[in-house]
Amino acid sequence: MHAATLTGALVGAVDAVLNSVAAHDAAPESVSAVVDEAARIALRGHLPDDRAC
Repeated sequence: MHAATLTGALVGAVDAVLNSVAAHDAAPESVSAVVDEAARIALRGHLPDDRAC
């Protein structure tokens, strides 16, 4: 159950960010940074090294 919940949070966060940046024609290098940040937020408290969040 825990893994399914985290997977849903991660997929939802990345999907929302990609939809948002696609609508604004963002540069590819900024897309990568935004997706990384969305993933870190979605998984906050569940990563091995929480100091990176």
